[in-house]
Parts: sequence; C-alpha cells; structure tokens
Amino acid sequence: MTPIRSAHQITSRFENTLLLDDATNNAALEVAFEYRISATRRLTVTLHETYLALTKTPIQGPAGVEAAFEFRAAFNAAAGRMMTVTLRNGGAAYA
Repeated sequence: MTPIRSAHQITSRFENTLLLDDATNNAALEVAFEYRISATRRLTVTLHETYLALTKTPIQGPAGVEAAFEFRAAFNAAAGRMMTVTLRNGGAAYA
C-alpha cells in the first residue's frame, strides 16, 4: 500500500534555524495547527509525520527569520494514522 501524501505551504517566523535544519535533513516532525475562537472553542489538526521543504530563501531581520516551507504529511505507522482532528466546542464530552 502506498502512503497517502498531501502537500501544502506554510510561512513561519522564528528566531533560530531549527526548522531550516529539519527541512535540510528531511526530518519527520509532528505539527499542530489550531484555530481558536475562545478558551473553550477551538479546532486542532495534528499531523503526526510531516516533512518540510524550503521553498523560498529565508529573510533575516530585526523580527527574526522568516521562511516559506512546502510540507507533506504522511501516514505515520506508529500512530496508525496521518492526522488527528480535535474539536473543542465547550460542550460535554462524548463517549
């Protein structure tokens, strides 16, 4: 079975070269995106195995380093899935 892959792009601003190093070394990362309305209402998408590819030259300045990365999420065998999506809406938990 071929792993399912999906490609997208993010732009990140950071103060060190950790993400650049991970992209250069093709290191697998766990990445989470959160869309928050309030403390009790949010949607979190966690990608369990993500690979970064640098798409633009980083820009250094007084606010840190900014770089755009293409990223691919892959099926993670240890987790048994590609992603986990968690919805918190302030309601009671479901069984």
